[in-house]
Amino acid sequence: MFTVVSRWEYEPARESEVMAKADETLDKMRGWAGIEEAYNVLVAPGAVLAIVTYTDEPTYQKLIKDPNGPFESLLSENNLESMTTWIWSESGRRV
Repeated sequence: MFTVVSRWEYEPARESEVMAKADETLDKMRGWAGIEEAYNVLVAPGAVLAIVTYTDEPTYQKLIKDPNGPFESLLSENNLESMTTWIWSESGRRV
């Protein structure tokens, strides 16, 4: 399995709106072949870690990194990036 942890930040006053949109996004992603689990961890006011586990790194590359892939389409549909700022990501093979 291949896991990616990403930190996203947003205006704390918009937490309800952001988390509703983030939950909707993860719900859709959970339905994709190759996603083992996907969830958020609230780490501070206005900061969340998105944790997504894929069957393997090639699946991650296909789903997330492809500029014409499903993740890019999903983000453009739901406008989540207009409410949040990506800070960093770490990824690796689960051991």
